[in-house]
Amino acid sequence: MIVYYRDRHVEITSETLRLGDAAFRLPDLDYVWHAEGERDKAIRRRPLRRVAVAIALAMGGLLIAIGLIYLLALVIGEGATVGRVLLPLAVVVVLIGFAGPLVDKGMNVIDESHDRGSRVHEIWATIGGAEQLLLRVTDAQRFGQIYRALQRAIENHSSRTR
Repeated sequence: MIVYYRDRHVEITSETLRLGDAAFRLPDLDYVWHAEGERDKAIRRRPLRRVAVAIALAMGGLLIAIGLIYLLALVIGEGATVGRVLLPLAVVVVLIGFAGPLVDKGMNVIDESHDRGSRVHEIWATIGGAEQLLLRVTDAQRFGQIYRALQRAIENHSSRTR
């Protein structure tokens, strides 16, 4: 038995497709296809979340830039004393210190959101003459892995039975 894909909810082997508690023999799947399903509120919010994170990152960069310009103006200006320069310098150094991890976290959020996509993907099959929804997934990358594994399993199974 060859395992083509396995996670907590889906297992595709050379003989069966398991989806949670349901199991289907590959020969029973007459025709398999994928479709785009209806999006729910959580899926529709993903692009908005990407935009919000990007705006927050831009605002953070803007604050650091303003702080650096203010610090430079203090140093160049006539009234530059050690006390007037050290406090803004300390604030800018702290902001720059936090900027790296915050930017990294924000970019990870955007990357993961893009990987998941903003669509609902469904896998359908004709089983015994009836169309049946097998799987509904909101993660585009996971959907692609599952669908390709199912295609390979079906192709390999049908080539062995000829």
